[in-house]
Amino acid sequence: MKHQARLLAVAACLLASAAYAEDFHGFDPLKFDGNMLSADNLKAMAADAAKATPPKNGKAYSIGFANLQRDIAFGVLVEKGIQQNADAAGVELVIADNRLDGPTALANAKSFTERKVDYVIEFQTDANFGQAVMDVFKADGTKVTAIDIPMPGASFFGVNNPKSGFMGGSYLATAAQKKFGADAVKTGYLVIGALPQSGVIPRMRRKARRPALWR
Repeated sequence: MKHQARLLAVAACLLASAAYAEDFHGFDPLKFDGNMLSADNLKAMAADAAKATPPKNGKAYSIGFANLQRDIAFGVLVEKGIQQNADAAGVELVIADNRLDGPTALANAKSFTERKVDYVIEFQTDANFGQAVMDVFKADGTKVTAIDIPMPGASFFGVNNPKSGFMGGSYLATAAQKKFGADAVKTGYLVIGALPQSGVIPRMRRKARRPALWR
């Protein structure tokens, strides 16, 4: 749940102001270890953010979370972590399922603006729809954090893709040699899956695996 804890803290900082960026109720982006902050800290962050940017409904924040796909293991874990942090902060979390599909993500974006959410955490895989989705939020004045797949105008929450790809390839090579032996690994085949619609950023991760596997 470490990354999900950081996500909600980032959203609160962006809803507040740059003045809180260095240390905002226990959240320092340069020192944060990823563990969930206390409920008191999270509620204080939401309260200060509300002073700077009042909730659209006049009561409490409503944050939209468009999940990559709700019925896959990774999506379940991400959603669970964000929900736990939202509950602790006293923030309503409005959840949508992008279903790994660009048109669905666009429809969900329009639904979020109709429901007047204050902020959106967007996890969608089709880079070709990034601009269209962001156009919806831009017209509504809604700020967005994009997970894993960058979108124009959104803050980006993701990893160093070349580094993580190389690390993953190294661990995979070590595991394969242990299981099958070095000779079998040298003469064997590796099938690397891809999601071309996700664009250039995730592709960096995939490409970085190859030199790690055969170094």
